[in-house]
Amino acid sequence: MKKLLLLVASLSVMLANSAGATIIVVDPPARVPDFTPGVFDWTYAAVLFPGQSMKPGDFFTIYDFPNANLLSAPNFGVTSGDDNALFSVSVQNSGLNPPKTGPADNPNISNVTVTLVDGDSTTGGLNDLTASGGALQLGTLIIRSPTKTIAKSLFGSVLDKNSQDNPSTSTIGPIDVAAIPEPGSLALLLVGLAACGAVSFRRKMVD
Repeated sequence: MKKLLLLVASLSVMLANSAGATIIVVDPPARVPDFTPGVFDWTYAAVLFPGQSMKPGDFFTIYDFPNANLLSAPNFGVTSGDDNALFSVSVQNSGLNPPKTGPADNPNISNVTVTLVDGDSTTGGLNDLTASGGALQLGTLIIRSPTKTIAKSLFGSVLDKNSQDNPSTSTIGPIDVAAIPEPGSLALLLVGLAACGAVSFRRKMVD
């Protein structure tokens, strides 16, 4: 949690509004690892505001992130503040959309959705996840991409408020994503990854 809070303090924050979740973007994307040229990790930190909660099935979606599962499946890791929470990550070309919203969504480009499965997997039943007493760092989403070039897109979230008058909120806000890579650069990357794999295999055979 301390590491994430320090990281958050040094990053630019992208806010939708006071009723929605906050997604904090690590910018520029990290290049990892150094021996794999042209591979970049785009990292997004998700935060709940005080007084908000997520119930099982609530989610946030990052729209139009090209080739989101080309190099590896996107990964969402929870922070120490809610280690017992369980999330799922899915990649699809359309949706998931918060209710009563119509975000611009290119059906030919992948979207990444993080959904709460259980707020506390150590107890019976399905549990909510609530930000009580302060903001709650949900965790970080990492999407691996062959480019660090930035494009503009949207994110959407659906979550609950601890209020009978306003039990749920849907939010759409701006976010940075990877741009669509040039076909030539993508082909070179795939060739390079294949070459790295071949070298690694030869080393294992020698050992």
